Amino acid sequence: MKDSIIEVSYALKIFPEIFKDFDELEPIDILRKLAQRFGLPIKIGEKKGKFIYKSKININDDDETPIVEDKNRRGHSFIQPKWVKMFKNRRIMICSLAFCIDLTRYKAWSHGLELNYLKEVQQALKSIKI
Repeated sequence: MKDSIIEVSYALKIFPEIFKDFDELEPIDILRKLAQRFGLPIKIGEKKGKFIYKSKININDDDETPIVEDKNRRGHSFIQPKWVKMFKNRRIMICSLAFCIDLTRYKAWSHGLELNYLKEVQQALKSIKI
C-alpha cells in the first residue's frame, strides 16, 4: 500500500479478559459482544438494538420520528458510528453497521482492570531481590 493513506475513524483498546472466548472470536463478534455489554440502545427506522449489522430496514413515509434515534445517554460520553445507505425513494435503508458504546461505563470497567494489572506488577517487583 505504498503512498496510501489509512484513516482510522474509531479505535478502542479491548482487553481479552472481557470475554471468556476472546481468542476464538472474529473481530465483528468482539464488537458485537462489546456493544451488548457496554452498548446503549439505538433505533434506526423501526429497528432497535445495541448492535445493528447487515440489516435492510423499511422506512415508513408517515413516520415523523428521526431515522436514527438516540436515547438513554444519562450524561455519559459515547461513540456511535453508523454506516447506512438511504435509497432515493426513502422507503428502504441498508444498515451495514451501527452501534453505540457507553465510553463512561467502558472506561470505568477498564480502569479497574488496569489497576489490577498495576497491583500485579508492583507485587512482582517487590518479590525481585536486587
